[in-house]
This record gives sequence, structure tokens and C-alpha cells, in this order.
Amino acid sequence: MIVTVDAVYLASMFDHRGGVYISKTLQKNPADYRLDCVFTNQDPTVFYEFRDKLNYLGTVRRDGASWRWVVSSTLALDLLMPIEPYLRLKKEEVELALRFLATVQPQSELKTRLTPEVLELREYCYQKMKMMKLKYAKGGTNND
Repeated sequence: MIVTVDAVYLASMFDHRGGVYISKTLQKNPADYRLDCVFTNQDPTVFYEFRDKLNYLGTVRRDGASWRWVVSSTLALDLLMPIEPYLRLKKEEVELALRFLATVQPQSELKTRLTPEVLELREYCYQKMKMMKLKYAKGGTNND
């Protein structure tokens, strides 16, 4: 569980050094999607601190000159839900991620076929996230 002061700190760090990414595997029909919540920083100390506070949530690894803390799939819910109220710059991105994560089935239900509506929502979230990232890369913000 994340206490308020930690949620505010993580939200600020996420707004400036974090992001959510939805990827799509095209080899499967229907397509398989994956969500990653990623923080980057030059110093991994804070990543290890929060990862340990959150029962070793995600992985911390070096990526060139920087460090990355990656939390994938439904585990990202444990991180994104508490920080969402405190986000300023990436609130729309996280709201879309939470919408996407609502379509992910628990392990016990993985054999259940996804409805066409769920598949459509996943594709919508994937495409919308791609557009948001492209707009941000061109110098815009998620709040434009």
C-alpha cells in the first residue's frame, strides 16, 4: 500500500520521468497487448526504495547511462491507481492505462475468449496511446 506522501512523490516523479506504454504483438490473432509503466532516472536509489516498499514490485535495471524501473501488466495497477489523483502532466495517459488494464483477465480466466467489445477497447487504447506519445514527441503535452 502506498501512503499519501509517497503517492504524491511518485506522481511528481512519474509526471517528469515516467510513462506508460502499450505494445502490440501482431503474430497472434487476436493481437496480444502488453502494458508497461516505466520510470527513468540517473540514480536508481529511489527506484529500489519504492520497489522494496511495494513488495518488490517490478524490476530495476540499467539502460545505458540511466536506470529504468518497469512495472508490467496488472501489477501496474498497484502503482498507477494511488498516484493518479496527484498527476498533473500525465493524468490522461494514466487514465487511459487504467481503462486498458480493466480489460486484462485474471490468470484463472485466461482461457475465456475476449469479447469483440474488449478487443476493440484494447485496440482503441493502443492507438490512442500511440497518438499521445507521438504528439508529446513533437513537443506537445498530454494536456494540450
